[in-house]
Amino acid sequence: MLKKIVTFLDIAVDDRGNENEVERKETVRFVYTLRTLKLYEQRTGRRFFSDYNQALQAMSEYFTGFEKVNAEEVSQEQMMQILPLLSDEKINTFLIELLPVLFAETKDGVLVQSEVTADEAENSMWLMSLVNVEMFIEVFQMLSQHQTSKKKTTKSASKK
Repeated sequence: MLKKIVTFLDIAVDDRGNENEVERKETVRFVYTLRTLKLYEQRTGRRFFSDYNQALQAMSEYFTGFEKVNAEEVSQEQMMQILPLLSDEKINTFLIELLPVLFAETKDGVLVQSEVTADEAENSMWLMSLVNVEMFIEVFQMLSQHQTSKKKTTKSASKK
């Protein structure tokens, strides 16, 4: 799960009915689940893993020659080298369509992902603030870690 504190501008109405621009902070959570896959395919009409593999292939080309790809450890110089990935159509389309379905709200102590939460994220004031290199790396790491743990579980189960 990714947990991000996002800062965005919103409109608040004061006691006199005047609209004022205010800065808000909100903690948002992103979870990769089976529901994520279903929502992605339902909303886009495309296969999740096909889009994921295309975006991952495109993304890996930007990191050729990098020793580390951990979002917290990427230097400013490396960040500048990979900045063009923000405009890569495959990566950008995949992540902008993926982030809303990864979004999960906490309701009564339970994380909820649904068409409603995806719509809420898609229409939010904070979504575009997450379109940056660091978030792209973190999302791909989360997806890759899940794929790795899934493969280990599958191999363990098949040995029995």
